[in-house]
Amino acid sequence: MITNYTHEQLIRYIYNDCNAEERQSIGRAICDNAELAAEFLEMKDIYNRLNNEYHEPSQTSLDIIMQHVSSKVHQ
Repeated sequence: MITNYTHEQLIRYIYNDCNAEERQSIGRAICDNAELAAEFLEMKDIYNRLNNEYHEPSQTSLDIIMQHVSSKVHQ
């Protein structure tokens, strides 16, 4: 069993992108290691915030893009 987990492994765990054995091993390590659990919770919080953010561009961004496109068309 792996005792030291990388950020990449925790990210794969959060995204449910690891095999069952690895998932079980990481889950057990999170339960047994307070430092790893704190790191996992912080990463999970960031994951949740990113997933809950508004995903449409602002009108200002759209205006800038349209101005750029318009200037390229007129060249």
